Amino acid sequence: MSKKHTLVVADSHGHVDRLEALLKQEGILEDCPDGGVVRRNRDVEVVSLGDVGHYGDDTQARDRVIWEYAAKWFDIILWGNHDRAVIDGRHFFMGYKKPFPETIEAIERARKSKQLRLAYEAHDFLLTHAGLHASYKYNNAPHEDAATIAAWLNGHEDEDSQVEDFLAIRDAISRSRGGYSTNGGILWRDASESLYKPVRQVFGHSAKDKMRTYQTGKTGDSYCIDVGQQFNGRLGAIWLPSEKFVEVKLEEDKLPTDDRRQLVI
Repeated sequence: MSKKHTLVVADSHGHVDRLEALLKQEGILEDCPDGGVVRRNRDVEVVSLGDVGHYGDDTQARDRVIWEYAAKWFDIILWGNHDRAVIDGRHFFMGYKKPFPETIEAIERARKSKQLRLAYEAHDFLLTHAGLHASYKYNNAPHEDAATIAAWLNGHEDEDSQVEDFLAIRDAISRSRGGYSTNGGILWRDASESLYKPVRQVFGHSAKDKMRTYQTGKTGDSYCIDVGQQFNGRLGAIWLPSEKFVEVKLEEDKLPTDDRRQLVI
């Protein structure tokens, strides 16, 4: 069950400076006298929508640093297509470069501890990296509510063929994203593609210059909160259940390529 308040953070793509600034702004982190950073306000649940790292040609050091901190700052981390590429070649993208061993180890630890998942439910919202497509209604999976759907997705995360259509739900890459499928799965669906409306959703993956709202009828709105394109200095998040959107913008990245700040848990 979700805590009283949940902060859902969009794709950080290795930019730990943006992530730290956002979490400080929202009262989740604070500086220590010795120069470290400490997580506070444990009454708030903090969830990442995935793409914690970027795993590009020149981001290996940055990805190592952000995973060192993300494992301590987030309560739940969702798989993004970039993160999934580290363990599954189906999700490779142009410019992908295998991350440092420390990064792979951190991802595996989060996976084994169940901190890293495909989906999560918070305050009746279904949280995934890219959103659940409308075609979901045509499969044999449960449809009742966000919590049931999230549990089903997580329960079959590592299966390749046990459940009909599960690979498509998880891995499908649509033509709009350079793939061959009619629509994308929860790791690849583009925000312009149809959305499964019986449950309210929060997702990222498709970066634009503002948060986007999707009307889902009587149940209320769904949201795409990814505003952080690689070079615009921005990172967004949404508070649940209040549905308040917040963001930070940094004029430039100030993180050294080999950050050595003290981590305080």
